[in-house]
Amino acid sequence: MGIDEAVMRSESASNADVVSVALLGNKQTEAGVIPKDWNVCPLRTHLKRSPSYGINAAAVPFDDLLPAYLRITDISENGRFVPAPRVSVRHLLAPSYFLSAGDLVFARTGASVGKSYLYDPCDGPLVFAGFLIRVQPDPKRLEPVFLKYYVQSQRYWDWVRTMSIRSGQPGINGQEYGSLSVPVPEIAEQRAIAIALADVDRLLGALERLLAKKRAVKLGAMQKLLTGRKRLPGFGGEWEVKRLGELGQFAKGKGIKKDEVVSEGIPCI
Repeated sequence: MGIDEAVMRSESASNADVVSVALLGNKQTEAGVIPKDWNVCPLRTHLKRSPSYGINAAAVPFDDLLPAYLRITDISENGRFVPAPRVSVRHLLAPSYFLSAGDLVFARTGASVGKSYLYDPCDGPLVFAGFLIRVQPDPKRLEPVFLKYYVQSQRYWDWVRTMSIRSGQPGINGQEYGSLSVPVPEIAEQRAIAIALADVDRLLGALERLLAKKRAVKLGAMQKLLTGRKRLPGFGGEWEVKRLGELGQFAKGKGIKKDEVVSEGIPCI
């Protein structure tokens, strides 16, 4: 097949995709395929003010008399505040950097670039650090919870990778975050989507807590059964203590060089 024929086939397939999208009541945009009655807008057009940077201050040990500090490392991969450990910030300007309900912060540099967190008042008063960028959606035009879920989507993360490649290093500044294309339905639909996804999150959270409880039960049973503190029905008598070397043989694995590694054959552990 020649180049011209390949191009014609590609264009034909592309046109067929556009037709199928149109028939489904959708449209192709820079933010992907979305319903016809949705819009695509730069994030900056739906904010109360321009994105802002956090305070450049050192963390100090946590103190109830000082504000708690939010750093990139305190944000989990799924956008939760999980400090380890919780720290504070001591700075005269710290009160100017408190987060408010509806605020989202984004990691602007390093391996965590793109990571985000929607402020939850249940996490207590938080001052956000300098490697984070705050955006404040206008709730009349952009539901913060809707934006929270959008920036967890695969399309968003594709955008983050593209922006990082352009700059040559992992990093996205406030102006670039403001340029993020966001698919925007009517505010009522945004809120309905946000509620539905939040319900799913609550269900997953309940399942995670249940799994954690079951794991704790399993660990407790292991401690008792593997030390003989608890015996299964039908078993009794004394246990013996032996050296591991008495119970089997040890064999050293084969050293494999990088140039010996291939993608076929028997898997190597």
